[in-house]
Amino acid sequence: MSKATKILKLIRIIIVALLAIAAITLAAVYVNNNKALARLYEEYQSIPITVTVRPLESEDGKTSAIPGWTIDLFTGKNSVEIQDTSSENHEATQISLSEYLKDVQIKMSESILLINNEDAKDLTASVTPDLIGITSLPSDEQLLPENGSKVTWFEGYNESFFGGEELVCIVPEGKLEAYDNGSSEARLYFINIVAKFENGTLVREIAKYECTLKIVGTYTAGDEVSFYCPLSIIEQVYENLGVDFLPDSISATLADNLLLDEFRQKASVLYSNLSEDPSQSYDELTIVNRSQSSTLFTGYADLDITGTTELDFAAAREEREEKESFNRTAVLLIKIFAIVAFLMIVIPNLYILVCRMRGIRVIKLTLNQIRRAPVPAVAILLFAAIISVIICALQVSNEAELRNYEETWKSVPITVTVTNPLKTKNSFFDVNKWVYDLFTEENPVKFYDVSAAKDYNEASEIKPSVPSAEFSLAEYVKDIQVKKQQLIDTINGQTFRNPLLYGITSLASDKQLLPEYGCVITWNEGYDESIFAGEEMVCLIPEGSAELYDNGNGESVLYFSAKSNTPVIVRDENGEPVRDKNGNVIIDYPMKEYTCTLKIAGTYTAGDELSVYCPLSVLEQVYIEMDAYEIILTLSATLADNTRLEEFREKASYCFVEPASSDEKLHWGFYVNNTYNEFYEHALDINDDALFDLAAILEDSIKFNKTVTVFVVILSVVSGFLVGFLMIRRRKRDIMLMRTVGESNARLYFRFIIEQMICIILGVIVGGAYNRWEPMDKLLIFAIVYFVGLTLALVIFLRSKLLTTVKEDE
Repeated sequence: MSKATKILKLIRIIIVALLAIAAITLAAVYVNNNKALARLYEEYQSIPITVTVRPLESEDGKTSAIPGWTIDLFTGKNSVEIQDTSSENHEATQISLSEYLKDVQIKMSESILLINNEDAKDLTASVTPDLIGITSLPSDEQLLPENGSKVTWFEGYNESFFGGEELVCIVPEGKLEAYDNGSSEARLYFINIVAKFENGTLVREIAKYECTLKIVGTYTAGDEVSFYCPLSIIEQVYENLGVDFLPDSISATLADNLLLDEFRQKASVLYSNLSEDPSQSYDELTIVNRSQSSTLFTGYADLDITGTTELDFAAAREEREEKESFNRTAVLLIKIFAIVAFLMIVIPNLYILVCRMRGIRVIKLTLNQIRRAPVPAVAILLFAAIISVIICALQVSNEAELRNYEETWKSVPITVTVTNPLKTKNSFFDVNKWVYDLFTEENPVKFYDVSAAKDYNEASEIKPSVPSAEFSLAEYVKDIQVKKQQLIDTINGQTFRNPLLYGITSLASDKQLLPEYGCVITWNEGYDESIFAGEEMVCLIPEGSAELYDNGNGESVLYFSAKSNTPVIVRDENGEPVRDKNGNVIIDYPMKEYTCTLKIAGTYTAGDELSVYCPLSVLEQVYIEMDAYEIILTLSATLADNTRLEEFREKASYCFVEPASSDEKLHWGFYVNNTYNEFYEHALDINDDALFDLAAILEDSIKFNKTVTVFVVILSVVSGFLVGFLMIRRRKRDIMLMRTVGESNARLYFRFIIEQMICIILGVIVGGAYNRWEPMDKLLIFAIVYFVGLTLALVIFLRSKLLTTVKEDE
């Protein structure tokens, strides 16, 4: 063998070794990256981030009040609708921050007039007692042990009752005897003067309310006179007195720290201290609706976020992207290295076997050696077979997990819910009519792109020159759930407090009718939930009002009256239009009346205990007769084909934003039919969390399998090196004899490699049959790294250690 040939072989061995080392290094970095990502996520999620509403002080030192709708903003209990009265079109936006928060702490209070029919001043010396509603003890720092307070609970009660609706309370320890009416209860009386306009005249009425609370514990410290009860009770007091909700304090903890930036951006539309651009916040007069009431809003508070000093989310995201990008590249390079190294080892040896007859003689000698010492050969073969089975089993596991993921992914129901850009999902959210048409194809929805316009006037000028485009999402969805409402004036000739007629397509359209929310439905004979899918004139009434709503014939007679949405010209007795003093024709909206009789199909409990539920088709008939505006409260559906999720998402992004995607108004600039939409008013909440959970499970399983694979690779290198060392130790005299007859180190190396190759290849063939030799690249990696370890041992001990070993034996 020439010197040049020896050098080429040595270079080839070095290259193979370097490729193997590079592959092992990449694999190690890959594993470390995954561990670092997991540690990073755990570290960031473990730090509590609190958000607290801080009222602002005016120049004269007065502190602004926290409006009641802030409770709904944090809890999502009711809708928070903001209408910017500074804009020309007064567009309304629904807002909620509840999806980002947990452990919401709220405190509200109301002064008590009388306790157990006694004068409260006699009981409290000079301090007026309050009824304080809280969600948990930390809601009021005066109840915490570190502030000297001690709460003593009576048997069967603990702090958890603050999260419920039970009529209970805790009282000051020193006032227990005075506050107890003898039945472990306290009867509280409240009063408020309510002013309202009736027929253009300001009328003042006195609103009175009383409630009896069971005393379940006592406390020390604090003001030593007030009552503490669940927040739901104080809300009930406010509603009965007609008092605006004014919380004393509100705070919460961020549910997912990784969403901090998203939360901050969404909240900045109301809290200018969080906004990088204060002009994007509502700093002018805005109307905020809470249920049926309204209150004025001008910029009342800041939102303080604490606990973020140790976090750098931007850096975390950048680090995560870098590591994931490196991992993808590392996997590709490892596969390339494995194939190149295998070819560099196998092809030259095949050349020697095929083109040089000496290779055949070496193979015969190798086979004779295996027959003389079958135990080591069988052990290596079994080792290779076991490792191959493990590699194939890991592949089978990955494939099974992937198949299960794909099958489950197709079968998991994905619901889509129309909400607003800040993800308010409750009974008072108003969905525009065009959105309903978009999902049902009841009417074609036309879009005009006027996004280049700066304002409403310019948009109106551009519209005639912009071609319309029709759009639909009906083909992607099924099982559409809709809920609409209309105010009822009288039922069987009687007037009630704000009863509503709800039209729904199924019980799932209104969560208050579901058993998990405490509702029990009793159907009359011959009726069930299927009535809501039909057009029969039937209804579901509240159980507590069944006697009042039933006219004695198992029916409810509903009467509606309202101004029509269609304007008419006012005319005189001659049929001529009536004009005002400026000569303008007077337009009026005539009153419409309609009466319908609905057969009672059953009763329900829970909910608002006032409203009537009927099939959606029945309510739509009311809209037609009354020429009334359709109030769509909820609209949701199920994706018809999960495989089209991304296609649906992309198409829906044309006219919807993602829920809570921004805390500011996002410019859209489209005419929908004939209505100008300067901003996105609706979002589409695609509930695909189950898919993410499946993906996380799949990722964990694959990550475990990859870790095992890396361990197998390292074990293979170590095993190859150990086998090479033991082989030389066991056969040193054979090596001396072959050296005596003129065998070179290269020839000895070749014999050992061929011997091991036979055993390893047979083992891979036997073990790889478990999965038809898939994955081939990983089986090649195992063989290569084994031979790398073996080569290192042979190169080291054939040259330097052999002479030392021989001398020791002599």
